[in-house]
Amino acid sequence: MVYLNYNKNNKETYRRLCLTYFKSRNLYNMGFVRYSIIKNLIRYITGIDDTNIIRYIFQSLYNEGSFKSQKIFNRIHYQFNPHDKVNNSDRGLMIFC
Repeated sequence: MVYLNYNKNNKETYRRLCLTYFKSRNLYNMGFVRYSIIKNLIRYITGIDDTNIIRYIFQSLYNEGSFKSQKIFNRIHYQFNPHDKVNNSDRGLMIFC
């Protein structure tokens, strides 16, 4: 498999590649996960082992609003949410009489 060299021209290509992969895998259904899981997915998708570049790709996706963050057990977890879906599992049952 031939990977693109990571340079300024390919930053947008890798970002779009990751975004497309996350959408096709329905990463939203995984809920809130640690950064290390997302990092491993980006490493798998792009074939890049440099953690600084992986962090840059994740940070660009986070800054554009594709991820939400939440603090769980004093750690920050992220959820892929490109369409601002509402998590219905957090809502309680409401009965009106």
